Amino acid sequence: MRLYISSYSSDCACFKCQYDITLDQAYSSHGEVEMCVRLEEIIEICQATENSHFIWFARLLKRHLRGIYTFAKHGISTGKLEGINNKIKTERRKDYGYPDDE
Repeated sequence: MRLYISSYSSDCACFKCQYDITLDQAYSSHGEVEMCVRLEEIIEICQATENSHFIWFARLLKRHLRGIYTFAKHGISTGKLEGINNKIKTERRKDYGYPDDE
């Protein structure tokens, strides 16, 4: 996720450089601990900017840290399961219009 800072001050641009470098390091890290440390750094950088967009992203990361850490550790996600559940719900909604066999 890249944030565009066309209207930000020069201080925010400096934070964005730090943010980009740390985010790239976090995603390219191979260990769970290293990724956790990098993500915590990103949260601190975003909160230090006092910019609403960066603070929003820091809150988003905080809410999803457990899932990100789990993915880093195990390498699996719930994406397929959620996709199957969505298909089931869609089929149920479509079936409401069919008449009963009685």
